[in-house]
Amino acid sequence: MVGKRLRELRLSNGFTQKQIADVLNIDRSTYSYYETRKTQPDLNVIKKLASMYNVSCDYILDFERSKPDIFSDTGNRYMAELSGKERFLASLSEFERAFILYLRLLPIERQQEIFDMIREETK
Repeated sequence: MVGKRLRELRLSNGFTQKQIADVLNIDRSTYSYYETRKTQPDLNVIKKLASMYNVSCDYILDFERSKPDIFSDTGNRYMAELSGKERFLASLSEFERAFILYLRLLPIERQQEIFDMIREETK
């Protein structure tokens, strides 16, 4: 079930196997094996993937049946109401998608620092 979940998450977020493999610093074929259930990702990889997709490890491991709402915080909920999840994700460039994946791997405190820095730069 892990492979099926990984494929579902990747496709619903508009990423290629190569993009995910690059963020994980693994070969695309290795990532492909995760999705086709030829091999299983280790716990560190599962934790990274959970952070990247904003879901729990339990969801990836199929201990949690329903996917949590990715628009749970106020800013994301506002974006969802504005344009819909699919339209918003489709509008992101490849660079923006990669930026978000890498950002999600950072501790929340570091994410906040980067957010504050970007906000200051755009004033």
